[in-house]
Amino acid sequence: MLQKLLSFLSFLAGLLGFSRKAHSKPKFHICEIETATLNVLEQPRRTFKDIESLAESIKEISQMHPVIVIRLSEEECKKHLGEVNDLWESSFDIKELRARSDGSYDILLAGERRFRAVSLNGSKTITASLWKGVLSIPAFKAQFQENIHSSVPPAEEAYAHKQFFLYLKRNGNPNLSVAEFARKYAGRSASTVHESLRFCELPDKVRALIEETVIPYGYGYGLFRLQNEGLDENALMAFAADGLIRRLTVLKFEARVSEFIEVKKSGQTNLFEFSEEDFKKERRMVVEKNTVEYLWANEAYLKRLIALVESGKLGEGDSPYSSGSPRRRLSALVDFLQLSLSHMENLGPRKIKKLRGALEALESDTDVVVH
Repeated sequence: MLQKLLSFLSFLAGLLGFSRKAHSKPKFHICEIETATLNVLEQPRRTFKDIESLAESIKEISQMHPVIVIRLSEEECKKHLGEVNDLWESSFDIKELRARSDGSYDILLAGERRFRAVSLNGSKTITASLWKGVLSIPAFKAQFQENIHSSVPPAEEAYAHKQFFLYLKRNGNPNLSVAEFARKYAGRSASTVHESLRFCELPDKVRALIEETVIPYGYGYGLFRLQNEGLDENALMAFAADGLIRRLTVLKFEARVSEFIEVKKSGQTNLFEFSEEDFKKERRMVVEKNTVEYLWANEAYLKRLIALVESGKLGEGDSPYSSGSPRRRLSALVDFLQLSLSHMENLGPRKIKKLRGALEALESDTDVVVH
């Protein structure tokens, strides 16, 4: 296990610009770093999920992998901050950082999830691979390479690709191609990086909906193609909404985009050239069908669960209506159904009464409060 760890760290040493030919030993060592003086700057990852579960895991079985930290003198740190601000369009100042007692600065290079989890546990130190004398570009490269092995949300990774690519072109490599950037710096395929750069060219509102996972990231390339065909921001969002209400997979969405473009170029009548009323009617029919299927599926599943509870096959110890996730999700479902009621003014009083009765029955069976 130790040998594998050393091999991996030696690999990272190569990424950071060190060579075994030039140095008999790589300039890193494993040690405990004080969390109070560890500085976190901008990273490719911006969202951090499941920190609590990771903290619990570290508490039980200890920290399996060290974070990567670079230690810089005050002068080195000032230069590095300038490069960081250039890369991420940020405004970090050395006065905002926490120095060690000897005046040097520890900067977290990779492993912010682990750092957050260890901090949550209240630990005063964290196991780190400590690097010295690392230049900024090799350090940025290591950040991207390290993120190959972690699940960074694709929209965040796309933004990071764009920033790093443009930074390198501004700083001594103006002819850098996407393929070379993907191979040498990003650690991703050229097609993945191309997709990232296209995503960053989408309108702000469309990008925001993708970042919030309202629109799947996989829809991004199709929307980029439509944008090149002259569709504006509102038309792109309408096209994405159409895909969502039809529950189209990425492949089917791409096929629909291709069909749209082909029809548009041929001059034939297209769905999006129908009247707004016709388009609304079609969307309403699709949504209605999907909603009915969803409600029937939920009703059938909940009926089976209640039957298991009433027959004694699920007792208190293994009831699905525990205080954990199932109950929270069921409570959320009730909230959504209540919200839906406010959008059902076109329903007759009898149907509204029947739906409210179903919610009250759900409250009675699960102890979920229905307002």
